[in-house]
Amino acid sequence: MEKGADYVIKGEGEITLSELINAIENDLSLSQINGLAYRENKEIKITAPRTVLQDLDTLPLPAWDLVNIDSYKEIWKQSGQEFTLNLATTRGCPYKCNWCAKPIYGNRYNAHSPAYIVNEMAYLQNKFGVKRFWMCDDIFGLKPNWVQEFNRELQKSILKLNISFKVGLIYS
Repeated sequence: MEKGADYVIKGEGEITLSELINAIENDLSLSQINGLAYRENKEIKITAPRTVLQDLDTLPLPAWDLVNIDSYKEIWKQSGQEFTLNLATTRGCPYKCNWCAKPIYGNRYNAHSPAYIVNEMAYLQNKFGVKRFWMCDDIFGLKPNWVQEFNRELQKSILKLNISFKVGLIYS
């Protein structure tokens, strides 16, 4: 805020950002928007923390249409590797390490459903021709039975999807 920001979203941002935009557009009070810091009459106000979103599937797919995929593909082409998009299937981590997403999510761990992720992969393949994905979760498949359900969802879509994916830290 000292550097000139008008608003700072604290914690998970999707719902807070949506509420902030609505408040600005409709000249509403910001005091009831959780997870927000803002200036009011030269004083910094900080609202209550936003509750961590547990059902990630309530979020729409990311706004991939706003990404210049052609430029991204060109960078991959220059690297000599096949074009790949990263997907995150989870948020948070139940372990006690002090790096990574702890400041935002604490010890909470939430995962998209396998159906949501397969739907996102299908969208990206149909819209942008993506055939290769990297699951960038540090603890992919931690939720019991998630990987098995993901496999079932992929098998249901196998005739529609012609993809490969990698789970892990190094992609070769």
